[in-house]
Amino acid sequence: MNLLNIYIILAWYEDAERKPNTTDRITNQVLNAKSVRKKLLKDGLFKLILFANMERVTIDERANIQFATRLKLTGDLVGNLFLPCEMDDIFGFCAENRLTQTHQNRIFLLNQEARKNNKLQIWITGRHG
Repeated sequence: MNLLNIYIILAWYEDAERKPNTTDRITNQVLNAKSVRKKLLKDGLFKLILFANMERVTIDERANIQFATRLKLTGDLVGNLFLPCEMDDIFGFCAENRLTQTHQNRIFLLNQEARKNNKLQIWITGRHG
């Protein structure tokens, strides 16, 4: 992704038609949505890992620019949870949203990672939060 929020993803079409009266144009393309989502996830995880492990940022003549990597996770949730946080905050958020044990465990692991890496901040919120 660049500064304009434009994604370039290499993906194959499941189906397409040749545009009439042309030899090098297609129309009615159908992408494999599952494949595209998988590539977006991999791209996002790569960037998260890269930026969360950077030690210094230098732009032009300015050195050691302060920065933090922020991951925002959205869903059909009530309230917000900022990681790292206290365990009681996680228990309250999970109870309020009736999260499954699997989802709770993931949040605990994310909190553990955010505690270990002081350059990583994670925000879990509702879609409209």
